[in-house]
Amino acid sequence: MITMTGTFGMRVASLAACLAMAVIGWKATGRFTDTSPHDREMLSPHSRSARAAVPLRPAQTDPAAARKMDRIRNAETPADRLRAAVGLASSLPTSEFAAWLDGGWFDLRGGPELMVFTRIIMERWIQEDLEGFARWGFKNNPWKTTSVLASLAKTEPGRVLAYFNQHPNNQVELGVLADMAINHPTLALQRLQELSEAGLSERDFHNSGDLFENLAEKSPAAFGAIINSLDEPMRTRAEQILIGQNLNNSHAGEIRRLWERPDGLAIYRSAYHHIKEKGRIFEELANLPADWRAFVASNPRGFIDEASAEKWWNTDLAALGFTELDEARIHNTALAGIAVKDPERALKLMASINETHPHGDDHWIIIENSLTGRLDRTEEFIALLESEADRALARKVLGRIAENTAEKAGRVVETPEQWLEQAFDTGAGGRWGLLTMLTSWDPVRLSELSDQFHTLPDDRKRQVAEIMAGGVYGRDVSPPLVGEA
Repeated sequence: MITMTGTFGMRVASLAACLAMAVIGWKATGRFTDTSPHDREMLSPHSRSARAAVPLRPAQTDPAAARKMDRIRNAETPADRLRAAVGLASSLPTSEFAAWLDGGWFDLRGGPELMVFTRIIMERWIQEDLEGFARWGFKNNPWKTTSVLASLAKTEPGRVLAYFNQHPNNQVELGVLADMAINHPTLALQRLQELSEAGLSERDFHNSGDLFENLAEKSPAAFGAIINSLDEPMRTRAEQILIGQNLNNSHAGEIRRLWERPDGLAIYRSAYHHIKEKGRIFEELANLPADWRAFVASNPRGFIDEASAEKWWNTDLAALGFTELDEARIHNTALAGIAVKDPERALKLMASINETHPHGDDHWIIIENSLTGRLDRTEEFIALLESEADRALARKVLGRIAENTAEKAGRVVETPEQWLEQAFDTGAGGRWGLLTMLTSWDPVRLSELSDQFHTLPDDRKRQVAEIMAGGVYGRDVSPPLVGEA
């Protein structure tokens, strides 16, 4: 039970920091912070947030709940009303939380009270009745509920394991164990073994990747020791990830072990996406078997970046056993990397290389890397090109750069007006980006967005409300938006 004595003033002040989110969504941080001057202004009876709270009573409200809400509604000042909301959220039994949220019994709109009330009971629910919270959460917003369990797994793994022992769900638990493995790899590994012995299905396979990545990083030896106990296809995935991690930790030793295996290149290719510094293969060019050299040459962009481009360009690859065509592919890619830092040199050298891609991608990329971010020197750079074909290609590249720049400018969202405009035009696929954007906004901009929401026509309010419904707990914030709409 959360008490109101002692730290009440600090709690009220810190909760006010989230005032602007009352209409927009629950920006949960998990911890309260000290009050800022802006927070104190928002608590002031002279601020915009001090306007009278607007009641919106549900069609069927529990009589006892209605009486409790009347006491909040009838408070003399905004500060008293907020204090009463905190008191209610602090005193309700957890057994009533679902009814209050599902029934919309907290029926004040237009102020911070609903957001504060919801935040407190959510935090209490997670701490005091995790089973009840998860039961309600998986019904209303499974993704967010899984996220809460994953966060707890980092700090309170015992509670999370106890929950899954009582409520088995392998797919969800494997995802949560990935977070547990960050701080508690031994516990996560033991639990993985238990789940594997009990039987994991192919459907569970899709949630195992992050767990295996973290176990391979945090406890590679112990993870490697249990891989053979896993069933397929998890065993293969686990081996790929572990080999990738071993290459990250000891590239020279691990790659030599792979050379000695008949299936070594196939294993390397399967682990390719788990290798963080693929360019380290440059250190082994003189020793690479022929099939490994062919693999590097077939995908040079996977091994060369702008930091390493110079040394790849300066290396006599033919002397190391690469074919003429393979050398051209690698050098073209290296020159594209050089173009990022030294465009003048790259454009002058471009005439000395052969185009190896059937669609002209090599020259395109070199020119694009040279011109991007340097459009004020366009004519100077184009003049460095020796052939008319390359100069014509450069002008095509310029057209594409201009199109991309205009498209990005059209997506800039810095003001509440721009955010709302995007909200009206964005499909379901772009809603998450709009929601996550708000987490980086300061309280002033959030407050302005809240005020502008209130001025929208009903149909526009409903559009914004539908976006919010996809990114917050099922009914803790979105019903007020829908109700106001």
